Amino acid sequence: MNQQPIPSHPVPLTAETATAMEQLSIKKHDVAIVLLHWFNASVWFMELLSGLALIVAPAYRVMPQWYLTMIASAFGSRANLLRVHVALA
Repeated sequence: MNQQPIPSHPVPLTAETATAMEQLSIKKHDVAIVLLHWFNASVWFMELLSGLALIVAPAYRVMPQWYLTMIASAFGSRANLLRVHVALA
């Protein structure tokens, strides 16, 4: 078996090799998979933001009081916030 040594410097491409490489592009992901990924990421982020607003016990709370008030008032009440959080899940 005749193996070529790995060159230590860049090797210039010929015109034929460059054309062949352009035609050999590999499709990595379908559009549906990319959209599914971003949908999943955005729902996860909304779950995180609403879940952090539901933790109100002073010993476990990680968000400031103004955030809890702002999110609860944006949804009308904490009960509505909990409903949206569960519906997203």
